[in-house]
Amino acid sequence: MTPASRALSRGRRRSRADFGHERRQAERRLRTDTPFYAEKCLTIVDQGAHQIPCVFNEAQRHVDGVLESQRAEGKPMRAVILKARKLGMSTGIEAKITHRYTTRANHHAVVVAHDKTTASEIFAMSELMYANLPNREVGELVLKPPVSRSRAKQRIELGVEAREEVSVEDVLDDDAAVVLERGGHPLDGVGGGEAGQGGGHVSSSGDLRAILL
Repeated sequence: MTPASRALSRGRRRSRADFGHERRQAERRLRTDTPFYAEKCLTIVDQGAHQIPCVFNEAQRHVDGVLESQRAEGKPMRAVILKARKLGMSTGIEAKITHRYTTRANHHAVVVAHDKTTASEIFAMSELMYANLPNREVGELVLKPPVSRSRAKQRIELGVEAREEVSVEDVLDDDAAVVLERGGHPLDGVGGGEAGQGGGHVSSSGDLRAILL
């Protein structure tokens, strides 16, 4: 092998090593960094009815940072948000829930709103996010786990490990009160149901609970 050939071979090995390192770094960020995952993987509808990437704004990043600080301290993530209009709080929390239930096996989550219409609207955000996920793998991370069963605006169950999103007809009335009390759901996934009179909604996903009023 000539010196030039040896140099070329070393360069190829370094390139493969660099690519492997970058892929592992990307996989790690996609698993752990919600704003990064949202921008790269999630789709939302803007006020002009256009589908766009879910790029977190300053308010959404602030709330996510507070939640992740709690997790880093070994605490459950908890937030009560007296939300102003048009800051994207519901969208940001739904993005975090979608991030969690699509990247974690056997994950439990639920959304409970003050009426069926609102629960369906919030659930529809996650339906859109899932529908537009990239159909690819990054390392060992499958960005769009397959759906094993679904029902429009009510339920999405993902893959053989039963990650699931459940909506209005599966968590209603008395069951909704149980969900609020337990901060979880007997099924695996995300869902929506009524939370009695008043406004706002509760989003719960594993150790995450956000109350938006």
